[in-house]
Amino acid sequence: MDREQGRPRDAGLAFALNSAFILGAWQSFDHGMPAVGGLLAFFEAGWYAGNIFNAVNSTEKYNRDVDSAARERLRRRFGISLGLERISRLLDELDQPVGRVQPQLHGG
Repeated sequence: MDREQGRPRDAGLAFALNSAFILGAWQSFDHGMPAVGGLLAFFEAGWYAGNIFNAVNSTEKYNRDVDSAARERLRRRFGISLGLERISRLLDELDQPVGRVQPQLHGG
């Protein structure tokens, strides 16, 4: 399936799971089980936030790939370079995880 056509199966599954968690939390609160309702609401919030985070990351990656492909087509077809290759490489490097930096204490 082409990316532009969307992912209806994933969307349907996410909708069903979100609905199930919300309905379960609502029914739990309605039937006097606030602990179960709170737990379901907590997991629903995490699930929902994770879906949003994943959607944002996927969109950023897709946009970066489309931009890179368009620049490459321009370069091959017309010999045009917008001078953004170095900036793109730098941004890609910054996007990579790096080790934790330990602070350096200097005695005086």
